[in-house]
Amino acid sequence: LARNDYAAVSCCLALRDDEARVAVGGMYAVPKRIRAGEAYLSETPRASWDVSAFREALLQDLPKPQAHLQFSADYRREVAANLVGAQVEALKSGCTCTCKDKG
Repeated sequence: LARNDYAAVSCCLALRDDEARVAVGGMYAVPKRIRAGEAYLSETPRASWDVSAFREALLQDLPKPQAHLQFSADYRREVAANLVGAQVEALKSGCTCTCKDKG
């Protein structure tokens, strides 16, 4: 790692009651909320969450990322969808974190 390295993609998913917040970072000048993903999680019962459907909702609302020296925009979009999708899968199964040790 170099002193000036930074994440090419980061994500956050937060749930409180029936309200969801989804954000991605590292891809734009500031973190961006993904409202289509938030709507899907807020409007769909947790037991019915479909990670594939969620990823599609997220990708529809995710604009093309800013240029990056090492990774293409398409790759970064896919990584963001996979990262948030993994969090959705963990929350669906009842886990409140993505740490395998605490799973």
